[in-house]
Amino acid sequence: MSDPVKIQAEIDEFVKDLFREDEMGSVIRAHIRIEYLLLQIINNLIPKPQHVKNLGLDYDGAVTLALALGLNDQFGPPFRALGKLRNNFAHKLDTSINSVVAKNLYSSLSTDTKDQVQRCFHRIKDEHESTRHVKRFADLDPNDQFKLIATTLWAVLRAAIINHPARDVVV
Repeated sequence: MSDPVKIQAEIDEFVKDLFREDEMGSVIRAHIRIEYLLLQIINNLIPKPQHVKNLGLDYDGAVTLALALGLNDQFGPPFRALGKLRNNFAHKLDTSINSVVAKNLYSSLSTDTKDQVQRCFHRIKDEHESTRHVKRFADLDPNDQFKLIATTLWAVLRAAIINHPARDVVV
């Protein structure tokens, strides 16, 4: 089992990355950290992970392989939506996290994951002066909605890694 202090430090570092950047930086950093965890899950589930890099997987390929290896199918749509958002920031100058983008990302979540986002919102909203007055998740600034969704997706992957550590291969 992982050390709770270490895990809290990882969470703090992830959140710090999201808040230290502009929208583009937040999206790209969230994407990089989530992709890293996806690859870690893949490596944990494959008996010979050293061969994975020979596949030349891009982000979507990593999502597909993680799903094939057992990641719950409900996470395919939001991870793909995050990849699309990251690509939009990388290739379109006018990309921003507006209400449509935030709503589309939220819509890609399963009911269970939406519930997790909502619980997280209600748990933390009173901790920050800027969100105390906000009654509903949908009323948050779209960029803050993105950060909360990204943090939830990151936490789901991190929990999967804790619950499914690397396998020992027996030959």
